[in-house]
Amino acid sequence: MTATPLDRQTVLITGAANGLGRALASAFDKVGSNLILLDVNAEALEETARMLSRPASLHVVDLSDTAATAAAVSRIRETSPILHTLIHNAGYLVPKSYAAMEQEDWDRTFNVGVQAAHLLTKAWWNDWLQTGAAVIYVSSRSGIEGGKDHSAYVATKHALEGLVKVLGEEGRQAGIMVHTVTPGGYMRTPMSEQNHPIELRSKWVDAIRFAAGFLYLAERRDPTLSGQRLSAWELSEQHRGLYPALD
Repeated sequence: MTATPLDRQTVLITGAANGLGRALASAFDKVGSNLILLDVNAEALEETARMLSRPASLHVVDLSDTAATAAAVSRIRETSPILHTLIHNAGYLVPKSYAAMEQEDWDRTFNVGVQAAHLLTKAWWNDWLQTGAAVIYVSSRSGIEGGKDHSAYVATKHALEGLVKVLGEEGRQAGIMVHTVTPGGYMRTPMSEQNHPIELRSKWVDAIRFAAGFLYLAERRDPTLSGQRLSAWELSEQHRGLYPALD
């Protein structure tokens, strides 16, 4: 199925108040997409909205609360029955050893990382089986390998990797393209500032440099990529020329 042009798409982005989420909101705004933006930080989400050239639909929701997430998804579904691209970028990381991990920490991490992805995807899945869509879950090296003191976070990213493999198969004939996307480079975000060693800071790149790859996936140009983990940096470097509005 042919994808809807970006300037006629409705795109939902979680974790849109800062970092990669804010950069993606800016990128999709520059190519004319209609935006639905979610975050728990109301003030920062409003700041993102003020940076855009057109009004966005803003939803302040704590994705770690599954009841609140389900209610927000229901409201969004009513007002935006047609959704072309879903980008689940939100994540929650509390660096703790597995021995020190509290159940509340584990639940919050999974609710943000996996349950929110499921609730958002499920809300439109049956529609997408008729129309096609792009579904992108932001992952990281934590979806590829383990890391000390990141047990819950690593488990959520591995869960998304598995879910994408299944949804990629189930949605393939309908034109639903599903991916996990890792940065593929050192990206400057509030999470990286809090959790990465200081010696990496000289290698950080602004999040907007990773955005072209997401635009490319939203256009569903290459069906063979569905069900795969991809590098945002590599995709962006390969296809940046398609999106002069980002320059």
